[in-house]
Parts: sequence; structure tokens; C-alpha cells
Amino acid sequence: MAASTNTAVSHGTVNLQDTLSRVRTAMEAYVAGFEPNATYKSAPEAGEYMKLPIVRGLVHALTGQRYYMVGSAGIGKTSFLKAVGKALGYDVIVINAANLSVENLQVPFPTWSEEMSMQVLRPLIFGRFVSDKPKLIFIDEIGRADNGLANTLMELLQEGTLCGNPIPNLATVVAADNPQGKNYGRMAGLDFSQADRFVAVELDAKSTPWRRALAEEFADVDLTKVFSTYDTLDAEIREVLNPRVLAFTIRALLEGFPGHFALPIVTGVRRQLVSRAGEDVTKNVLDRIAAALGTVNREMIPNVVEKSVEFAVKYGQNVYIQGRPGIGKTSSIKAMLAKMDMKVHYDSAAVLSPEDLNVPFPSKDGKTLDLVPAEKFADAEPWVWLVDEIARGSRRTQNAIMEPIQERTVGGQKTNIVCTIALNNPREVAGFKLDVGKNDLAQASRFALSIEIDAENIAFGPYLKSKYGEDVATPFIEWWEDDLDDVGRVLCTPRALERMIGLYEAGNDLQWGLPYLNGEYVKVPLVDLHARLEKRPLARLKAIVADVDRYEEELKKGKDEASTEHSTVFWAFYKADVAALEAVRDVCVRLYAVLDRQHRIDLIRQGAERQRFWNGVLKDSSKK
Repeated sequence: MAASTNTAVSHGTVNLQDTLSRVRTAMEAYVAGFEPNATYKSAPEAGEYMKLPIVRGLVHALTGQRYYMVGSAGIGKTSFLKAVGKALGYDVIVINAANLSVENLQVPFPTWSEEMSMQVLRPLIFGRFVSDKPKLIFIDEIGRADNGLANTLMELLQEGTLCGNPIPNLATVVAADNPQGKNYGRMAGLDFSQADRFVAVELDAKSTPWRRALAEEFADVDLTKVFSTYDTLDAEIREVLNPRVLAFTIRALLEGFPGHFALPIVTGVRRQLVSRAGEDVTKNVLDRIAAALGTVNREMIPNVVEKSVEFAVKYGQNVYIQGRPGIGKTSSIKAMLAKMDMKVHYDSAAVLSPEDLNVPFPSKDGKTLDLVPAEKFADAEPWVWLVDEIARGSRRTQNAIMEPIQERTVGGQKTNIVCTIALNNPREVAGFKLDVGKNDLAQASRFALSIEIDAENIAFGPYLKSKYGEDVATPFIEWWEDDLDDVGRVLCTPRALERMIGLYEAGNDLQWGLPYLNGEYVKVPLVDLHARLEKRPLARLKAIVADVDRYEEELKKGKDEASTEHSTVFWAFYKADVAALEAVRDVCVRLYAVLDRQHRIDLIRQGAERQRFWNGVLKDSSKK
């Protein structure tokens, strides 16, 4: 239904009753398109929607009021307002404030002035703002706008103009945002002057028709029991398990994934469902939702990375994968997508800026602006966006990519993105802090699956064997799998292991392949690897005890002359259980006394029980 073309953003210019009638008519047409599903056997009544706070607010906004709609992520604010605006016949112009700068709305550009016979700067604004169509401008995520843009938007909100240029046929401007607080990070919010320009309405999950939308999404699944379960949850739990995340949870459970995969990972840590009393009830809640769906909530599944990538492409769902550096996340996922014959465009958020997505540029007529997207976003083929190091991007970048991730648009223009697969590192690995930034609940809850993986989830062994040959790669793989402890496997990443194979083939020192931090190589024992490569017996504590006289004589020569023996004894001591060391304490005392100084210090520096043992050995060896 077409809207009136003479509306303006000023209080009282449109009759409230006329607007109410138009919205009701639009709602009747909107609900007429609903088909019965497993949850709802009949279409909703228009009156069901007219009572919703989000609709009541929009009706008032269309009389000329500016509205500020604040609500939790994932309750359907944006999608519903867009749907209603289109049902009313408006050209709905979405301004994703997180993705824009002042220059995205207006740019002074040299223009020839006939009156002055000279070049002048004339502010150009976007073509969609000056078209003859009736318009509803929706500013999403206004609290994520930088200060310059937020101030520019005030002119649009107050006067319905940009750079003094009136926006013709403007019905209203509505802004939406997430609430301030711990869940949504460092959002700028509004200052008093800005907030004083709005009618503000707080929305919650009861304010939008998300249940109807969810029932349509899962038309063959009766969600009645799911909804009744959801209604029993504490508000604190529903904040995390918002309607969008609930939809992700339902799909994950129905597809055989663990339900917790649908819970967002915020700043490296998966959000748990915690009751008002402070109790972690994650498993209980997810088990109840699974039971309501007639399925089970699994703890884990095999081939989790491959199945997650297949899920992302099949259903067009975004997936977030967190794993420590160097385990082959990026290369393996690229290989999986190539096997599926899916086109991929890769970006590293660490070097991405909002201007890499789109920039404003004068249109052919020279009188307005077009938003010109980066070439990849104009790709006519379906493609997957692989975003690496997503939390290493700046705050502006993380905000900017929310639009293409969630809406599959850039600057409001549709793209052929099938899904986004985002990769990230944890914030700490083996005691080393990584330069990984923070995200918030709104950013994190845009991913249908959020999984945490380790090297065991990536099949790097077959890759190394195919690239370097089985004879070369096998000793390295077996050493990594069998000889290293958990810490060693974290410090010597599969990527480092591949570097070491290259060093071996070049005849260089294998230690060069280990990460070099704080002035030294990370502590990973290479003794057993050298033994495997040289096809000699592996040095174990038992072998050292059996040949203690020879080892003692060799250690007395010093590290320069007997570096292999010093390393062998040190790593045998370092890895052995305290109980095993206590059983051969006399051998430990003899060899500790002649071990090189740095190795003695490293043994003493071990934690608690081991430190006590080696302190005792130090005292005993000092008496000799």
C-alpha cells in the first residue's frame, strides 16, 4: 500500500488516525501471507501485531515523531521494521551506523556553477535520499556510530535534511540500538542533547513477533514445547539465549550438533546460561530444549570442522571457529570449500578497514553519490566470505563487518554472500597472551555455530605426508603425537612442525622452527625427534638410569662438548613423573650435580611438587 508523498519529519503533520488505519491495512495484508505451520495452525490476526510495542511506536513515528527503539540483540527489531515499512509501500533505507562515516552520507565535490562561472564545492548526498519515492529511514546500531557520524545524523533526525538539503517524501526516521551494559561492549550511546530528540521505547522479546517468524522458519517442527520451556527461563538466561540464538540452537540440535555450539563466544569465552541465583544451568536448559524438539543434546561430534563448514554452506548460516595459532584452520577450511566447489573470498580483519568494504563516489550525473562496493562484494557468483583473525580487527572494523555478516549486504546493497566463516585465536595460549581484541554479544550472536577446536580436529598428518612424502613426514608426526606432552604440542604448532620439516630438508637446525619469544626459543624437547630422525633408541629415564656412569662422565665434559647428553638428561628429568624420579633419587642427585647451570635452573623453576623435589635434589647434590 503506497504511503502519502507529502509527509515530513515534524511533529503533528500526519493525522494519527489516518496513520493507524494505513498500518492496520498493511498488517492485514502482511498476515494474509502467513501459511499454517506445525506450531500455528492459522494465520495471526492483524490486531495481534497492532498491540505490539514496536508497531505502536512505528505508528506514532509515522506521524512525524522521531523514535529510538532500544532492545537486546536478536529479538527481530531490524527485520520486522523493514518488513512493515515495505508492507506500507515505503522505500526503506537502512543506514547501518556501525558501517558508515560522515563521508558515507555527504561529500563536498567540485561542481561547475553556471551562476558564478567557476568551480565550487557542492555537498552531494546519496541518490536514494533524493528520489521521489516515499521513504522510511531506519538507522540501525546508532550507538556504534563514531562521534562525527552520530552528530551528522542529528541533522537528519531533527530537520529531515543533510547539509541543508531536504530529503523529499520523508515519512520518518527511526533509530534502533542495543542497550548499554556489559553485554554490548564499548558502545558510544547518545549524549543528553541527542537523546532529547527522541521518543524512546525499550523493547524486549515480548515486543516483537519473533515466535511467529521462528515458527515459519521451522514450519515442519512443532515449537510449542520449546516456547513453553523458554518462558520458564530467567531473564538473565534469555539475554544470552535471545530469539536469534534460540533459532540457532534449534537448528544445531536438529542437525545433530551439540546445543552449546549455538551459544556465542564472547572475547574468547563461550557464554554460559547462568540463572539469577548464579548457577550454571547450560546443560540443563539445552537438554530441555532438545527434549522439547524430540531429539538429544550431544556433547561432541566427530569431524566437527568439516561438518560445520558443510552446515554453513547448506543452510547459508554463519560459523565462528576459534582455535589456537598454527593448527591449520585457514588452509584446511579453504580446502574443504574447494572440495565443495564453493568460491571463497578471503579477508584478514586485522588489516581490514571499513573503507575496504565500500566508499562513496559521485554518480554518473555528478549530482548525487553512489556507494561503491569492493569488487568482491559485486561478485555475481555465490561465494563464502572467509574472515580470518576476526577479533584482531579494530573496533570500527568489527562494527563495520556486522552488516555483511548478518544482512548479506554492503551499504544496503545486496551481495551473493552464501555465508561467513570467521576464524579467531583464543586470547591466551600456554601462558602466552595473544594480541586478540574483544567482541560483544551483538557481534558474537551473528553466528549460528561457534566452535572451539584444537589440532586434533584438523587432519594435518595426511597433508604433511602428501606434501613431503611419508618417509620424511612420519618421524615428525610420530614425535609430535607420541613424544610431546600437552604443553609441547601447544608450543610446537603443526605450522611450526612443517617449518621444521623444511629446515630438516635444508640441513638446518630444527630449533629454528620453534617460536622465538622473549629472547629465547619456546621450551620443546627435540632430543627424541633427533633420535627418530637418526633412527637410534629414544632416550628415556629408564635407559639413563641403566647407563648412569656413562652419562655422568659425559655431563662432566660440559654442554659445549656434550650438548646431546645434557639435553637428553634434562628432558628425561623434565618430563618424568615425580613418583618415577623419587624411585631413582640417587641417580637424579648424581646427574643434577654435573648438569649445565641453565638446565638446573629450568628444573627448579617447575611448579609446586616438581619444584620441591628438585630443590631437595639441589640440597643433596650440594653436600657431595
